[in-house]
Amino acid sequence: MALYLLLFFLSLLLAVYENQKLDYYGNITLDVYQRPLAYPMVWFMFAAFMCIVGFRYKLGGTDYICYHSFNELIKAKHSFWTAISTSQYEISYTTFVYLCAKILHLSYEGSLVIEAFIFYILMYEGLKKYIPNWGLFFMFFIYKMFFYVTFVAMRQAFTIAGFFVIMRYLEERKWIKYYASLALVATFHYGALILFVLYPFFRLRISKKRLLYFGVIFAMLTLLSNLTGNLLNSVVNLLGLNQLEDKAADYSSFKESLNILYTIEYFMLYVLVVKHYDDLKERFANTDFWVMMFLMVLPIVTLFRSTLILVRELFYFYPAYAVLVYY
Repeated sequence: MALYLLLFFLSLLLAVYENQKLDYYGNITLDVYQRPLAYPMVWFMFAAFMCIVGFRYKLGGTDYICYHSFNELIKAKHSFWTAISTSQYEISYTTFVYLCAKILHLSYEGSLVIEAFIFYILMYEGLKKYIPNWGLFFMFFIYKMFFYVTFVAMRQAFTIAGFFVIMRYLEERKWIKYYASLALVATFHYGALILFVLYPFFRLRISKKRLLYFGVIFAMLTLLSNLTGNLLNSVVNLLGLNQLEDKAADYSSFKESLNILYTIEYFMLYVLVVKHYDDLKERFANTDFWVMMFLMVLPIVTLFRSTLILVRELFYFYPAYAVLVYY
């Protein structure tokens, strides 16, 4: 908890400093490299996150133990083909574990350091084009993503960071590059397969009126979330897709639902986005891209909030919160 508070406080200081520098330069999209002290401050924060995540010890709940056991199983395999053919996990994640355990001869803890380094480098490379204030982003990252994505979801951490890298293809509407890259990303965690449906949505036009309609309709559909949640669970079971979202599917059998606070929090920001949409559209060229990324959360926290099957998909879209709040 002390580390959480320290990181959050440092992120707040960075957010204030970056905001002041942006006001001074009068350009909200100014590259971080042009701000005198922001660049070393940002990388200090990234280094801090890397060290805390990479050098953690037995932090991450049952997932930490499960992946440790998997690491030991891979160590006992005599060949790469045997490891791949008998693995319970996706091919790319198995390859990563095999590389660390058998080729580099790293311990399980050593592989966590490598994974943390890869995750934060990819996250920076993917988001540096879009994030105008890293301090604010780090605050949302700590609040929304830090523990689960980097301590628990070891396979999905690769897909989340990978999606940050390839999401520019959504904005640029390069569908071949997007689908080809996503196919590779999904080999680390099959839950990323649902991201294949995103591309058509990012070709739609957005307006303030449409945002208002979407908000009202989905707010009302929240009342039907129990029905739609049960329907989604049935479809998942019928198609045999439980392994794509294995834990979430297990949770759904206990009739758990997404906390209503997620929905309330989302609509608080949604109201601000609708209110200021026209102004944002005039000032920022990629407003529609981030608004659409934000809209992808809407059905998860309303129509399907009674099931946790889709809860893991939220982490792909959380950067939109930080970008839109800053805008």
